[in-house]
Amino acid sequence: MTARVDPGRKKGTGFKRADGLWVVRWTGTDGRRHAATGHSAAEAKRKAEHKRGEWQPAQAGTLKAFSDRWLEEKRASLKPRTWLRYEQLLRIHVIPTLGGKQVAGITEGDLASLYAGFRASGVNSTTQAHAATVLGTMLEAARSRKLIQENPVRNLRKPRMAHSEMHILSEDEARALLEAAKGHRLEALYVLALTTGMRLGELLALKWGDVNLAGGIVHVRGAVTVGWTGKLQVMAPKTQRSRRDVPLVPIAVEALACHRERLGSGASDLLFPGRGGPMSGSTVYVAFRQLLEEAGLPRIRFHDLRHTAATLLLARGVSAHVVAGLLGHANVSTTLGVYGHVTRGLEAQAATQIQEIFARPFS
Repeated sequence: MTARVDPGRKKGTGFKRADGLWVVRWTGTDGRRHAATGHSAAEAKRKAEHKRGEWQPAQAGTLKAFSDRWLEEKRASLKPRTWLRYEQLLRIHVIPTLGGKQVAGITEGDLASLYAGFRASGVNSTTQAHAATVLGTMLEAARSRKLIQENPVRNLRKPRMAHSEMHILSEDEARALLEAAKGHRLEALYVLALTTGMRLGELLALKWGDVNLAGGIVHVRGAVTVGWTGKLQVMAPKTQRSRRDVPLVPIAVEALACHRERLGSGASDLLFPGRGGPMSGSTVYVAFRQLLEEAGLPRIRFHDLRHTAATLLLARGVSAHVVAGLLGHANVSTTLGVYGHVTRGLEAQAATQIQEIFARPFS
């Protein structure tokens, strides 16, 4: 009489061992017990399928061919600027090394050599990290389509990105910058950046219809980015919280009124027009560097004006929730994460104030 085997035991069930590895065990056609292990339940399951002969790699071709197909598919779901960055990272930093290899044949050793090549050629850490992330995302798409059994990126430590250090202007330095900007054709841009914390792309997308000088409000409704044709265009903000109304302080209202008068009638509906469209970021960067030199201030990024605005507000005791709303952060945790150095100082001040409260003698 033939022994009856439980169908569930044929396919196998997974469990996690004490050492952290996942195990899938099953009874084979030979009646014997078999096992496969992995760092995750999904990995153990894929290895079990491979051992049972249930997984057969499809013909994915070379990484270059697959990347071309994958990028074409991603056009529908990515913003133009993001897609162009993906394409650039793969074309310049990945394909020259791995493009000729079969997708199913790429190993962890190949990736380790790729990362080592990044370091040897002096590729900056941000580019290294972004290139590795895009490659990992693409290979994960290949795995989900069963073109490869495992994504080799998963078990390999990717290059780490060194975050750029923020350079914050002090209150005196911020005032010196605005003093140097008086009468400059982009004075209103600098005033808005320092008093609202708006992103450069948001500033360059502003139209006069977004500005209410009488009410002291500016409506942030878009941001300038690179379109599919490579030209600058105004796109919707990246998050719903980025669509916001920002109050204008009197010096910003005054700067905008002077700016509108300087542009004259019949000008573009954009606050800061360029040639045939929005002003380019590179134009702003060149003018900003010159202004910093004239003001005798250290060289910082334009984006650091946003950091300066947030830091000065937090240092003055403005709530992190309020600052998050002004900056258009998706949630206050983003604000607290970026500006934790400021809030930690405020926590110390709060502790001192609490001590002063309870140190007083009770009446």
